[in-house]
Amino acid sequence: MKSKKTWRKILSLLLTVSIVITTIVPSTAVSAAESSSTEVSISTQNDDNTPQTKIRSDDAETSNADKTDDAQETSKASLEESQSQQADNDKTEDASTKAATDTNLYQNGSICIYNEQQLKAIGTGTQVYEGDASADTFGTGAVLTNEEGNTLTYAADGSYTLMNDIPLTKESIWTLPEGFAGSFQGAEITAEKPLYDAETDTIYVYNNYQLATINDPDAIKTVMSNDMIASEFGVGQVVYTDEEKKTQLEYTADHNYVLSKDFTEQMPEMKAAQVQKEVADKQLGGRDFILQVYNDNEVNGETIRYILIGNE
Repeated sequence: MKSKKTWRKILSLLLTVSIVITTIVPSTAVSAAESSSTEVSISTQNDDNTPQTKIRSDDAETSNADKTDDAQETSKASLEESQSQQADNDKTEDASTKAATDTNLYQNGSICIYNEQQLKAIGTGTQVYEGDASADTFGTGAVLTNEEGNTLTYAADGSYTLMNDIPLTKESIWTLPEGFAGSFQGAEITAEKPLYDAETDTIYVYNNYQLATINDPDAIKTVMSNDMIASEFGVGQVVYTDEEKKTQLEYTADHNYVLSKDFTEQMPEMKAAQVQKEVADKQLGGRDFILQVYNDNEVNGETIRYILIGNE
């Protein structure tokens, strides 16, 4: 009976020791592992009692390696950025000029005109840009060059081709610049061309005589039926704004104006002036008075004589 009690005590003691070992040993192992991963600083003393600090060599090597890697990455990034910037600069330099023949702004040695902004630039000598074909992008893009590599400009002696009819601003009607010595490459104008559109109240401008009359406050403003032909400006029948022919059409700011794509800068001698020269030395009276001259037109095989009012 006594031996049984002793045996039980021994078993109880062994169980307690086992529990203690199981609890303490893993905790100690974890602490040791954490200590090994932490940078350790060991203080020692020299023979003269001067303290020294030593850092674990493996951590120092790791730190130096990290610094080297960072420096290499920084250097690589800097090089890539420099190369990218140089490439952008090269592209910008290449795009700063462009051959005009590769665009829709130059053909057969003539600058193509699409909008009023371009018209107003004629004679100013400003450069022609790739975006000039549109009013929204006028003055943007690459500078255009001709076949010889020279910069294209809106010169006063340049050659121009109107690519379409261009509405003119009523408040400030465009006119040829003073001293213009260039040319417009338009088609020959005939009497079949529209001169006035009553529905839109628009007068079409084909020549410089019309422009000059519009912009001259002292000029006789009456629109004549042959005004679209430069040499016959001021010749023909009076044009009316209504079918009842109650209101004569005049070159005033009350109407809309569109510059025809066939506009010409040329101002040949007018037939009205030729007629005046022929009758100037004659004794005139009535309808043959010097300020009223005739213009004969053939209509259906018959000669119809029109009276021109207001010629000097």
